Amino acid sequence: MTDFDYCKKVMKKHGKGYYFATRFFPKKIRIATYALYAWVRKLDDIVDETENKLEAKEEFNAWVRDWKNVEDGKSTERPEMRAFIKVVRKWNIKKEYMESFIKSMESDLIKKEYANMNELREYMYGSATVVGLMMMQIIGDFKEEAVPYAKSLGEAMQLTNFLRDVKTDFDKRGRVYIPKDELVKYELDLDDVKNYRICRPFIKFKIKQARELFVHAEKGIHLLPKRAQFPILLSSKLYGAILNKIQKQDFDIFRKRARTNIFEKIIITFKTYLWYRKNM
Repeated sequence: MTDFDYCKKVMKKHGKGYYFATRFFPKKIRIATYALYAWVRKLDDIVDETENKLEAKEEFNAWVRDWKNVEDGKSTERPEMRAFIKVVRKWNIKKEYMESFIKSMESDLIKKEYANMNELREYMYGSATVVGLMMMQIIGDFKEEAVPYAKSLGEAMQLTNFLRDVKTDFDKRGRVYIPKDELVKYELDLDDVKNYRICRPFIKFKIKQARELFVHAEKGIHLLPKRAQFPILLSSKLYGAILNKIQKQDFDIFRKRARTNIFEKIIITFKTYLWYRKNM
């Protein structure tokens, strides 16, 4: 198995929606996307899935040290790093983006709550926005005006993740990615999160917040090169469908994790393609 095959396997297992949409990229972009996803996913898993905090910190530090060595031209046993460093060098991925991602992952080891949306947005820049910006470098030939739309898409997907995973994030990791001031506005607090008492009006508000970002992001699709327009649009539609699933669950985000099945993905793909052919 090659390093890129390994990365593809990671993406196929953990990022089903992303993997589905990525298949519509040209081969070179598709393979690079596998590497980007695996690189991001591996560090995220260290932070999220290692139950012992001390062990998580030690593993995090070891991973980061290894990555810095790889950047300096040294070898590694980690296939996601061997694959991604080739992508970094081929597409001149900005070091700032990778450093911002690592910084946000490190904050997950110590930070559990966010006071307001500005504070959360600072975290999302590193955890989601820069991933989109790295993706844009891989796609290439985009217009600079497309950057704000890419940022919106990253935030929309991250907010959708936060809403879908409120229960898991709190129960398993003790984290709440909902700004405190938003909870207060709806007369809620952390105890309501802990005891699964988030009201429907608040869930509706968060869905509206994410959908507005998806809508804004899709307005910039035409600024991308043709080879990337449909897969990026499809990624947006597939992720946005998670919000529809939450709505169909009567806005109950605690009963089960909202996700689309393969049949639903195919239907969304078909509808998106018809819309794309007609409008783009």
